[in-house]
Amino acid sequence: MLNHCNKTVVLINCHSYYSLKYGTLSVKELVQKAKDNNYDCIALTDINCMTGVYDFILECGEQGIKPVVGIEFRNGDELLYVALARNAAGFKELNELLSYRNINKGKFAKQAPAFQNSYVIYPFQQNGIPHTLRENEYIGIQTQDINQLFSQRYKSIIKKCVILHPVSISSRFEYGLHLCLRAMDHNVVMDKLQPQQCAKLEHHIPPIDKLLSKYDR
Repeated sequence: MLNHCNKTVVLINCHSYYSLKYGTLSVKELVQKAKDNNYDCIALTDINCMTGVYDFILECGEQGIKPVVGIEFRNGDELLYVALARNAAGFKELNELLSYRNINKGKFAKQAPAFQNSYVIYPFQQNGIPHTLRENEYIGIQTQDINQLFSQRYKSIIKKCVILHPVSISSRFEYGLHLCLRAMDHNVVMDKLQPQQCAKLEHHIPPIDKLLSKYDR
């Protein structure tokens, strides 16, 4: 996800290799890639995990990048939502939800709790918004969703939309490694992977201008 306000571009929804059998980037490499592409603020949102947060904050401090931390909540291959902590209280409430699920071995609800100190971004769905969005909740739009927004039925949600660009790999050339990890996770050969089981080829960090240009409309 990428927001452009107050002259700050924020790349949100980045995975490191702490997203086990999914992300391929080390925390250090992720932050360096963001620096190289002129981002001054990024978020680490590993899948059902916050293990890399402290290294991420330290690395961002060394590189002069503002860190945002959060979690990408999933049930298996199903992306439910991305949650971003606004402050220390938000960090606590996200970890409490994650710990509760881990202890009780259950599934996350499809709708996020009524967080008081966190933002929530739901993936765009062509069959409509599943519930009324709270003030702190938004809809994430990927490039393949853009044309859908010109439909009259989505006019009411435009102001709640943000750009969603997940990051899971270093570059297009590392995509094979990602597919190998996904195949290991599902115990299948790579040719048997389904689209919802893996990231897309373009899920690496692009230059800011290149990404923004895709959303000019």
